[in-house]
Amino acid sequence: MKIVVSSPWTFVFKWIVPAFWAGLWSYLTASLFLGEATATFNVHLWSWYIVKDQPVSWGKWAALGCLVAGGMLFGAVAVPLKRVAVEGDHLLVSNYRREVSVPFSDVLAGGLTGGEISDSPVVELVFRSTTPFGKSISFVPASRETLSLLRARLRPELGAEVDPESEAIAAELHGRGTV
Repeated sequence: MKIVVSSPWTFVFKWIVPAFWAGLWSYLTASLFLGEATATFNVHLWSWYIVKDQPVSWGKWAALGCLVAGGMLFGAVAVPLKRVAVEGDHLLVSNYRREVSVPFSDVLAGGLTGGEISDSPVVELVFRSTTPFGKSISFVPASRETLSLLRARLRPELGAEVDPESEAIAAELHGRGTV
């Protein structure tokens, strides 16, 4: 039985939010460079925004800088996200175009510190060998329960001690098929 451990919002985080953001900032930046809108600086709010009066010459360059910086941020954080599922003794890793099966025995570490899987909003799994997605993948877990399930399944592979509470939660969720 296939159990998805990554968030159902992964597709939105990976594709929709960056596309919407890029479209909005690209339109804003193009409007500034083409002269259809101008930027003004409000000293009281310490921010710049789009209006039709009192132009600031550096506003279009600031918008271009935000567009580039945002693109780099999304490229580093959102685009690498993967959809992760557990099936039998394998992880199914997908980028929504391709799905790859990775055996549990190939998982070297979980989290940024290695060994134990972290509780951070984005979890990184490091593999012993290179997969088509690289030596490591990142995903957003669906919930703490699914993270507990993944921990319980991977704990022997990571060489960590078995936590009875996590193992009980994982067994219950797996038995019910609710994760």
